[in-house]
Amino acid sequence: MIETLDSSYQSSQMIDHLFANVDVAFVVLNLNREVMLMNRHAERLTGYTQEDMVGKSARVFYEREEDFTEQGQKRYNPDAEYTKEHYVTPYITKQGRRFWGDTQGGAVKGADGKPIYFVAIVTDVTERYQSTLTLNHLHAVTSDRNLDFSERMSRILTLGCEHFELPIGILSRIDDEVYTVEYAKHPENALKGGEVFDLSNTYCFHVFQADDVQQFHHVADSRISSHPCYTAFGLEAYIGSPIFVDGVRYGTLNFSSPDPRRTFTAQDREIIRLLAQWVGHEIARMRDIDELQQAREELERVANTDSLTRLPNRRYLNCEIERHMAHFERFSEPVTIAMVDFDKFKLLNDHYGHAAGDQALIDFATITRNELRKYDLCGRWGGEEFIIVFPNTNISDASLVIERLRQQVMASPVTLDNDQIFFTISIGLSESRKGEETEALIQRADDALYRAKEKGRNCFVTSK
Repeated sequence: MIETLDSSYQSSQMIDHLFANVDVAFVVLNLNREVMLMNRHAERLTGYTQEDMVGKSARVFYEREEDFTEQGQKRYNPDAEYTKEHYVTPYITKQGRRFWGDTQGGAVKGADGKPIYFVAIVTDVTERYQSTLTLNHLHAVTSDRNLDFSERMSRILTLGCEHFELPIGILSRIDDEVYTVEYAKHPENALKGGEVFDLSNTYCFHVFQADDVQQFHHVADSRISSHPCYTAFGLEAYIGSPIFVDGVRYGTLNFSSPDPRRTFTAQDREIIRLLAQWVGHEIARMRDIDELQQAREELERVANTDSLTRLPNRRYLNCEIERHMAHFERFSEPVTIAMVDFDKFKLLNDHYGHAAGDQALIDFATITRNELRKYDLCGRWGGEEFIIVFPNTNISDASLVIERLRQQVMASPVTLDNDQIFFTISIGLSESRKGEETEALIQRADDALYRAKEKGRNCFVTSK
């Protein structure tokens, strides 16, 4: 479609119309890898406007020169074929912030078979990618019995600084109103173990008051802008968690920076809670194998859970479907999956706002917890799509559960500002086949879902 456009103005209008509300970055490049078009999400993600970038090299998006060169050789050259294969690359914004982008793209050819431009589609997976790295690194620390206590604390502080992108990390002990630095990581080595402060002059005072995680991403614009710690040290960003040893408050694990940063997420809060929990166990010298496994499992849950619905996310679903498929190949016990999609979800968002859409997804998650069998698994595949996994279940038995679920969704309106909003779902089901790959099983369910939509929605269709 884009190749038929005969002016940059027409191109801009078309891309703005087609991709304005798409929640992925969409960038079109000419054959010299110079930017032609960017959608609004690409502008928000990179910090560059289309006006900034038109006619300029895409090199500016890449954090590393070698990644730009490598992808040019593999995908963004006239001889390369367009591929759906994804790759994860570190990019950098106009403001200098790194983000990890799940990317696919390559050359798009015209009717004559010759390449006419390149397309790149990028999804920001920074939070998920960093959480996965943190999980892996924490596992390495907890598994290395050659590290002594000081080395473990140093590794934990380094891990936290890297995850939160904050240069200062502190493990403190707090006795009454006395705050003592026990271990510290500081880029200028300005903090040493043994330094003492009045608790009320530290941001950790708020952690102890709340007895929970506290965070400030830009103190100058927050409720604590007059805090003595800000006045004395000018720390703009902070996140801290209490440490408990044998059920008693011991101190805090906290990270900070003189520069403001992006807003902290719920996942950031979970990560620091878990890091602080591990430190507490280590201080008490009571970490055994069970506690190590529990900490790893909890971090795994954070990395595998959708933050809105609290259901398993796509990564976890993929692993579980593959596991059940392997079990089927070995023992011939079938697995059935259902691809579920909300009907006319965009209209729901447009008419009632995104709060209604979010509440619909949350309510659906609650319904699945109540209606599915205890051994079934429902997770969020992406957007308003969900996948339900029925282990040791054929498609006929799964259909009974799905029909019950569909009817319950119809009977369960979303309540928003005293209004009741009814919604429906469409479902496609597929059952495992010998020798079939996981991707094929999912694709058959997706095809069946498409036929359910064509059939009129608010129904389920089994795969062919």
